[in-house]
Amino acid sequence: RMSDARRVPFPAFVNFVKAASDQTSNPDRELRSAFNNHMKDSIQRVDERLTNFGDKILKTMMAAGMHTSINVTAKQLLTVTNLPLRNPKLLAIEETEYDDEPEDL
Repeated sequence: RMSDARRVPFPAFVNFVKAASDQTSNPDRELRSAFNNHMKDSIQRVDERLTNFGDKILKTMMAAGMHTSINVTAKQLLTVTNLPLRNPKLLAIEETEYDDEPEDL
């Protein structure tokens, strides 16, 4: 779990996280919005792929306590909780600390 993007070993990712999160005093609004939309689309794609496994596999996964873990920023967390998902019990959402905690969290 990373709380400081400067420690990430990939410079392009560091620059992206800084520009799209609270790691900088003036985040890029357009990039932050694109990052948020990408997060929503990604989670919904994972949910769709889980659905495609079929009932037997999904029941087996649930019985075994398996989850697909997804990291989101603190500011994206509320968006995730409002997404229409078919398999929410198979998704484990973890909040990264790239963003400051929003007031309404």
